[in-house]
This record gives sequence, structure tokens and C-alpha cells, in this order.
Amino acid sequence: MNIIHPAGCCAWKDWSVCCLLCLAALCLQGCHSEPTSSSTTRPSSPAMKLIETPLSSLFPPRSEIQGQTQFKLPPVHLVQVSVRKRNGKVNYYRLYRQPQKKWWAVHSRNNDGDWGHPMRGNPIRGILQSLQKLKPITHSSLSPKQAQIQIAFFTQGEQFLLRILQAPDEQVGDGTRRGEWLLYYHGELYQQNANGPLSRAIPRLKRALRRLRRRRGWLRMPLNSNNFTIPVARRIAQQFHEKRKSLKRCFKKRRFPYRLGPLKFFLAYSGQGKMIKRKILTRAHAKHKLIWCVWWRVKQWKFKPPPGKPIQFQLVVPPQGP
Repeated sequence: MNIIHPAGCCAWKDWSVCCLLCLAALCLQGCHSEPTSSSTTRPSSPAMKLIETPLSSLFPPRSEIQGQTQFKLPPVHLVQVSVRKRNGKVNYYRLYRQPQKKWWAVHSRNNDGDWGHPMRGNPIRGILQSLQKLKPITHSSLSPKQAQIQIAFFTQGEQFLLRILQAPDEQVGDGTRRGEWLLYYHGELYQQNANGPLSRAIPRLKRALRRLRRRRGWLRMPLNSNNFTIPVARRIAQQFHEKRKSLKRCFKKRRFPYRLGPLKFFLAYSGQGKMIKRKILTRAHAKHKLIWCVWWRVKQWKFKPPPGKPIQFQLVVPPQGP
């Protein structure tokens, strides 16, 4: 094949055609060149190293078990708890560490959003101290949906640390015994017998959460509370609680019929704390005059100081008022 030399391009008057011919000549010369040893090696890049690295190696450095007694763990700042009841329903909680070693609990109620309440004591400490007599195991087919209780621990910055699951009372099918504990830590599984220390520490946490649910003072959290830090979300929830109580003035002389159930509003606010949307979710209440008092008062609500991010709330008011 005759290849036009780049030097011959100068004889052409059309410089665009000249440049195309020159580039074609260089490409053809490169195609006929012999491959070097470096071209056969796989390029090394951070992305390639990340893909080839085992998932367990991406966790922080492993803390060895000293004589199979106890882990050395960093401070825990977030705990997610999932408790399966006998009827199959599941209660979800998120526990956040606050200053002075206090905890703030967020209870996720299925169709009623998230509610927050401060906790007494430190029920997490006993669980961390109960990680004793752990035996490494190779595998387990226990599904998180089967577990009676599941607890996940996170360090500062919500970095995953470990997860604890309890086998159900019924047989799992892979040799896992009833009520025993499985712990996932740094990509490996550990097991503790059903009568181990966790069987005394975790029920104390469950009792503390049940007592907390019966207490008054729960605050309705924003629908998008995950967009805020817990102190900010808690402060917004407190403001919303005070504004909701101001609706009592509308119910001094009237109330909605009980057959209509609770009144529900959807409220949205801008990052400056001003209302941008309000909508009645229970349309049956719109036929009653009382709705206009609630509609007008809700329109006046603002949030200070502004959080800098949009806020969304679901307002729920019983027929007799807040």
C-alpha cells in the first residue's frame, strides 16, 4: 500500500484535505507497528484497584478478638433497630447519640411518619459490653426478614460498623439454632449462643423502647428529616409542635364529626421557612366551615431560624382538635 508521507501534504492547496491525509497516514503507520510489552499489561488505576479489592477489605482495620471475649470498638453514634412482633409487623427505630452521652430516638410509624423523643440512660452500652464468647462461622442463610430483632451500629459520619441479628423461634433450615445471635463485622460472621450475654442486654433495650413509646412528648418529625442533622430536625419539630397547639383556638366552639376521622394536611416550606404549598389530604373535611379557620391559621406559619433547606410536614389533627 502506498502511504502519502506527511511532507507531501504541503503540495496540496486544500489544507483541510491535507490535514486529513496526514492524520490517516499516521494512523496507518501506528496500525502496522509491532506491539510492545507495555501494551499487553493491564493499566493500573484507582478505579481498577477499587473493583478488584474485596468488600471486606474496604472496612476500617480489623479489631481482633482477644481470647474470644470482647471487641475493641470505636464510639457508636447511630443505631438502627428493627423489632419483629408476633403478628409479623415490624417496629423501626433510629437512635442518635447526643451531647452528654444522651440519645434521641426516632420511631418510624408505618403510615404516620417519624416521631422523635429523648431517651433516658444509655441502653446501648450494655449491648456493646455483651459482645463476648463469639465464635467465627463460615456462613448462614438467615434472612434479615426472618430475624426477631436486628440492630445495626454506625460510627461518626454514619460509617457502618456491625450488625446483630437474632434467629427466630422457628427453625431456619441451615443448622442455625433458635434464638441464637449472629454478628456481621468487617465482612465476617460470628455466632453467640441463645443464652449468651446478648440475650440479657438486648431485651433491656426492647423494654426501654416499649416504655418510651408509652411516654408523652413525642414530636412529629419532618417528612424529609433525613435532609437535616438531628439537632436541626429536632428544633424544627419543636416549632411545628408549638404551631400545631395554636390550632386549639379554632376548636373552642366547633369540632369535626367523629365519623370523618382526623384532619390531614400536607405542608411544604421553602428553605427560607415560608410556605410554598398546603393541601388538604382528607377532602371530606372541606365541606365544614371549621376547615377555613384551620386553613387560614396554617397559612400564617413560618419557621425561624430558616433551615436553608425545604421542609415538608404532615399535619394531623383529631376531630376535637389538638
